[in-house]
Amino acid sequence: MPESFFEKLKLCLKPAGLVPLVCESFPRKELVRLMASAGVVYPGIRMETLRPEELASGWVEDAWKDPGILAGLVKALDKAHEKDIERVRLASPDEMKRMPGSVADICRQREISGLIWALLRDERADAALVRRFLESFYRLVDKGAAAFKKMERFDDRLWQGKLNKKETDKVRGMLVDLAVENKELKRGRQKTARDQDKMTRQIDDLKKKAGAGQAEIAVLKNDLAGLRKEAARKDALIRELEHKMKTISQGEEELLRRRIHGLERNERKLQHEISEFHDKLASARFEVQTGDGRYRELQKTFQEERVKKDRLEQDIKRLALNARPLDGQTAVRDQSGPAPAGKTSFPPKDKGRRLGVFVDTRHLWQASRFLQQKIDYQKLLDFIVLDRHLVKAVAYVMTAPDIDSGGFLAMLEKNGFHARFRPFVRWPDGSIHGGWGAGIAADVISFSEKLSLDIIHLVSGNADFTDLLKLLKARGLRTEVSGFRIDTVPEIERAADESISLGAEIFEGASY
Repeated sequence: MPESFFEKLKLCLKPAGLVPLVCESFPRKELVRLMASAGVVYPGIRMETLRPEELASGWVEDAWKDPGILAGLVKALDKAHEKDIERVRLASPDEMKRMPGSVADICRQREISGLIWALLRDERADAALVRRFLESFYRLVDKGAAAFKKMERFDDRLWQGKLNKKETDKVRGMLVDLAVENKELKRGRQKTARDQDKMTRQIDDLKKKAGAGQAEIAVLKNDLAGLRKEAARKDALIRELEHKMKTISQGEEELLRRRIHGLERNERKLQHEISEFHDKLASARFEVQTGDGRYRELQKTFQEERVKKDRLEQDIKRLALNARPLDGQTAVRDQSGPAPAGKTSFPPKDKGRRLGVFVDTRHLWQASRFLQQKIDYQKLLDFIVLDRHLVKAVAYVMTAPDIDSGGFLAMLEKNGFHARFRPFVRWPDGSIHGGWGAGIAADVISFSEKLSLDIIHLVSGNADFTDLLKLLKARGLRTEVSGFRIDTVPEIERAADESISLGAEIFEGASY
């Protein structure tokens, strides 16, 4: 590989700037595999336990010191961004010069990491062009951070009741939009109810038509049986006449032959009528089968609309839960402090829907640590339960020997959870391991039977619970799963009847 490329790489990017590019290019397992194949190992440390940022930082630092490791890193990045490198290679020099001015559009398309590497690998893009592109990107990032800080200051002034007239009008407009959206949801629910009534009437009409078709089939069957009896009687008469023909005279034989001919003609007429009745019977059966198919299709559509109605009602309830009360014309919280937890007013609980909530706190801890937020478990439970009948809420905690978890467990018990805990296992190499996967699955199955639960709500993003959710659905239970998008795999979302994305509504101090 030419030395000039390494010079351009080290001239445009520092190790700290290359670390996020490596993290965005490879998943954790792929990163561990590539580091091992490149000869980057850490004796006595399980690389699977390190965060991707730590892995990438170690790989980049070793690559900056060893040209051989750097060549392996460059080769892996080239393979990961083949499409971006090919696209930049096909771009004209004028298009490449205009790239620093279009960083905002590139960021909206989430193509920044691959494009940075493609510019570094392109021989036509000099170091000055790459630096201008990176400077434009960093300015855009700083601008976004400044806008986020401005929004945080606006939130502080909102809670303190120090908004100016312009900001107050802005908040009032947001509340009006929220009310309009709520009205649209109500209209949608009313339309769904009208559609359900219409489908119910159609189903009743089809049932009546099916009943009439069955009655017509019964009549046709009776007529067919009568015709068959008449045909049997005619056959017996023909056999009797044939026996008599052997003993009568020639004239009588001729007369009897004419009578037999007339009887045969009548028989053919009867056979033709029987054939027509068979056709009518087949047509009636086809109409009945068509009616049954339409009836099953409408039943399926009716069930789908009922599910949509249930989800719509849940969205309306969550919208009502997240809306703040108005005091006069401005929604301002009392300056004496935040509202007490658990005091939100809910609609009457439906005693027929027994709910069990099972929370993997390790999943929430990892996500909250990444988001740099603190979870309010009372808000979490209220957000999940809504107006349903909560029968059991269990939180599963892993404790470390050098950390006092008593306060956290007491907080869970105070907020309505039954806390179950077990310590981590420390291995000889100093790493700690442990989890509640099998314990959670056993508890869910046991409590669903002992407590006659109707709904199982699992707060976790671990794909290991996919088979558990499928088993519960096969037993007729409704399954729900919730978690943060950053730490929830698609397999567990598809396995549940409903997947709920958690967000700022369960953070401490959040105004939702």
